[in-house]
Amino acid sequence: MITAAHRAVPVRIAALRALGMAVYMGVEDDQITEAILDLCEQLAQTEYRGDKVPLSLRAAALEVWTVLATTI
Repeated sequence: MITAAHRAVPVRIAALRALGMAVYMGVEDDQITEAILDLCEQLAQTEYRGDKVPLSLRAAALEVWTVLATTI
């Protein structure tokens, strides 16, 4: 269990990148791709679900969004 918020950021970044890669490589459904694009857009904002989004997570969200946007 991750108890410190700053330790969770690298895990969240890795999870987002893994999700993006899985969708990029193995999903042919545009609705799923668009849902992940929407998630990335939300994570790229300064706040998500009332919490401040770390810059590194925002950057990762933009990277994943950019890769997935090439599939639409």
